[in-house]
Formats: sequence, structure tokens, C-alpha cells
Amino acid sequence: MRGFTLVELITVAAITLILSGIILTSFRSGQANLALDRSAHKLSQDIRRAMELTLRAQSLGVCATISGYGVYMHTDNPLYLKEYRIFGDCNANKRYNEGAGADVAVEVLQFEKGVKILSVSLDGTLKDQVHIFFIPPDPQVEINPGPAATAQVILQLENDPSRVKTLTINNKGVIDID
Repeated sequence: MRGFTLVELITVAAITLILSGIILTSFRSGQANLALDRSAHKLSQDIRRAMELTLRAQSLGVCATISGYGVYMHTDNPLYLKEYRIFGDCNANKRYNEGAGADVAVEVLQFEKGVKILSVSLDGTLKDQVHIFFIPPDPQVEINPGPAATAQVILQLENDPSRVKTLTINNKGVIDID
């Protein structure tokens, strides 16, 4: 007789299902890790973009003068844990201020799905917000509230709190991603 027995067919089907489950789980975990990596590098690129806007002295047409550009992040409201802003400083205080006659949000950017800000700290002290500001023409970097020598932003996967990426920005404009 030729062919396979029922036991052999069930065994092969079970092995196939187990391997498929392992591969699918690994794939989803890998996608989440890539989203965290991409979000960290995108934030780094957007900080550089604010520096480039400062170097170009680009006018927004909304304010009479722009004293520089920066990136603003805050953690005091759960709605804002998934976004950050590139802003133009209209009132020359080197910080982002919302409201009438305040600063201009050049762009509000979202982290990838499943990524959020875990914490921000200045010189090792936890804060609820950070303003990384570039002053023309050099540009000089000022980290507020402070001024501080370094800012540290920790990004986290929402579904796996053990997975984090840390961005460290110093007052010379150097950005390090760990």
C-alpha cells in the first residue's frame, strides 16, 4: 500500500501550525522594533531639520521676526505622548508657546503606531517638557527649561515596555541614539 496514515498527516499539520505561529510572533515583534528604531531616527532627523530651518533663516510669514526654530515635546498629557512639534519662535523666549500671538507650529509630527515618549529629562532630571531650540546664525543650541547641557528623550513601545530607544541631545547639537 502507498500513501500516508492519518497519524502522519496530523503530525505534519501540527508541526506546520507550530512553526507558523513561531514565525508570525517573531515577525510582529520585529515590526514593532523597526517602528521604534524608525521613530527614534525620524525624531533625530526632525531635530536636524529645525537646525537647518534656523540656518536658512526661513520666514514663516506669520510673525514679524523669527528668533529661531526648535523642537518641542511634552509628557504631561497622555494625548501628547505620541507627537512632537517643530516650531518657529515668534516671541523670542526660546520656548514653544501656544495661543494667540504666540509661536508657530511649523509641523506636528506623530510617532509610528505603538511608539510613545516614556520620559524626557534635562541633565538627568525628569521634566514634563523639553524645548530644543536653535539660535541663528551659528546656530547655537539651547535646551529649555534650563538652559541645560543635555536632554534625554526615551521612546518606548506601548505593547512591550522593556523595549526603549534613548536619544541624547547636547548643547552642541550632537544627537546620540542608544
